[in-house]
Amino acid sequence: MKPYSTVFKGLFNELLDEVLDFHKRNLKEFVATVEPNLWRSVLNVVDGFLKEYVLQEGQVIENERLEALKQNLEPIFMFAIVWGIGGAVDVPSKAKMDVWMRGKKNFPAKMTVFDYFYDVNQCKWRGWMDTIEQKPVDPRKPFSDLIIPTPETVGYSFVIEHICTQMKHVLCIGPTGTGKTITVKQKLMTGMDPAGTPSQKSTSY
Repeated sequence: MKPYSTVFKGLFNELLDEVLDFHKRNLKEFVATVEPNLWRSVLNVVDGFLKEYVLQEGQVIENERLEALKQNLEPIFMFAIVWGIGGAVDVPSKAKMDVWMRGKKNFPAKMTVFDYFYDVNQCKWRGWMDTIEQKPVDPRKPFSDLIIPTPETVGYSFVIEHICTQMKHVLCIGPTGTGKTITVKQKLMTGMDPAGTPSQKSTSY
């Protein structure tokens, strides 16, 4: 795996300091962050994609997956920059970051960089809405428990699982009425490994 770590190091050296400076000078957040937390968040997102390459004694990696990793390294890094650095910024700042990221690397053209997920199995970018099965709304559910999937809620749901399954903490922030609470609740209660036991506590400010 050493050649791959060299590639990642090159990508970090190329972009991390520059994107952190752009973030500090141009973007606004719902909750203030500090620089070490931002690059730690980038690493957390990267780590989630590399879990299959962390082997126990006696395990081996299929050559097909090693070949896929070569193709996936840069897109994984770019996805991690988008969500690790830009996940906590407001909507106008996301538009700024979209323009900035496109000036550095190639992304699909139709939507913003926040509207895409990188599929490491298919080795391609996919829109968030293409990653889920479209289901009819259950009329028996209380209105407060209904989620109409949007690119934002699907993206948040993925990131929650992506980080939580590494046994790391996630803080979901954003303006009122964007579905944070119900997205977190649905993901933890019904969308995670049943071996875990979620606990719910509510507070008001």
